[in-house]
Amino acid sequence: MSDPPPTEQPPAARWTHRLRARLAGWARRLRAPAGRRPRFVLLAAFAVIVGMYCTNQDMGQQPDAPRGDGVYRPVLARGDGHMMYLMARSTALDGDWRFDNNLTW
Repeated sequence: MSDPPPTEQPPAARWTHRLRARLAGWARRLRAPAGRRPRFVLLAAFAVIVGMYCTNQDMGQQPDAPRGDGVYRPVLARGDGHMMYLMARSTALDGDWRFDNNLTW
């Protein structure tokens, strides 16, 4: 009699195994002696930014006021997508953040 064919792992188990292996590889590279300190500084800066993003509660000192009633209430936004677009476009086109000369060559 022949042995039954080996059963393969389900796709979710293979995916989880690959993810764990990749994370372990990233952790090894993070702890590698060459360049360890700059990597940890960058990781700490990233953690601070994420913490600031998640704890942003500035609602213009009026957290209970209704929004959308036509009154301008400045809210500390979590990221102004339009401004980020303008900055990226200005940097790519002419290398500065002066927006009045973006499309002039």
